[in-house]
Amino acid sequence: MAAPIPAQDLADHMIATGELTATPERVGELLGVPVGRVSAALAVARDDDSIVSVTRGLYGAVKKHWRRMRTQPPADYLDALMGHLGHRYYLAYRCAARAYGVGHRPPRIVQVAVDSYCRERRIGDVLVCFYRNQRVGKVPTARRRYGDYEVTASIPEVTVFDLVERLVPAGGGFAEVGNNLGEFQSPQQLDAGILLEVSKLFPCAVVQRTGHILESMSRDLGPWVTEPLDLDPLVESVHRRGARLLDLATPRSFIDWTGPDVAVDDRWKVRVNRDIDHDLMGKSKQGMI
Repeated sequence: MAAPIPAQDLADHMIATGELTATPERVGELLGVPVGRVSAALAVARDDDSIVSVTRGLYGAVKKHWRRMRTQPPADYLDALMGHLGHRYYLAYRCAARAYGVGHRPPRIVQVAVDSYCRERRIGDVLVCFYRNQRVGKVPTARRRYGDYEVTASIPEVTVFDLVERLVPAGGGFAEVGNNLGEFQSPQQLDAGILLEVSKLFPCAVVQRTGHILESMSRDLGPWVTEPLDLDPLVESVHRRGARLLDLATPRSFIDWTGPDVAVDDRWKVRVNRDIDHDLMGKSKQGMI
């Protein structure tokens, strides 16, 4: 039997052996204490922020350089957390965009799409928000580095539709969604063919608004979008689906304006009753896109 590990050394041991998370039973084995005494035995490790409670029945080790925020980046625990709770998931919205290097305002929370209800929680000092999404398990995902480890994230083409669908609060509002959809195009990270396929999983209204914002951002950024997306097939698709004229901004979320001066994007059948108000023009002039 291996010698018990002192509680203050537990995190370093777990990280060295590749066990970033552990159940109380496993912690009891490592510390050499009964499972009923694990919580008390970990008091010193919790006090020095080397061990964090990820959820009931799951502890996480924290590397020294992350202890200032009392946790690893919580996305590092997502695989274990979602497996422990029995949820399918993917890193979503602004966090997914960030996983692809998009977004110059890093979100201060972790945004996760899940297949069934999961309450939000704080891990250390970081809020983890869960959004129930019926497309979890159906949309394409990829493994991406986020924090110190890889996590399952929505692919860029899914991310742009997700951002527009939940523009508030998950997307951060029109300015932030515009920034993200613009940065995804400069440099080019979106594939028009994949956008078309993925769009079939989203409501037509979401696809219309996304198409309008993508093309609006492409026009605004001009030469910084070196390969503009060919969205003609996507336009044809939404018209085949019976696209109806709709507002870019929905009244319940934004103060909009109406009347004869409101422009209409006939291509996407969108009334442009809201400015996107992105701030990429100034950034692009500084060579930051």
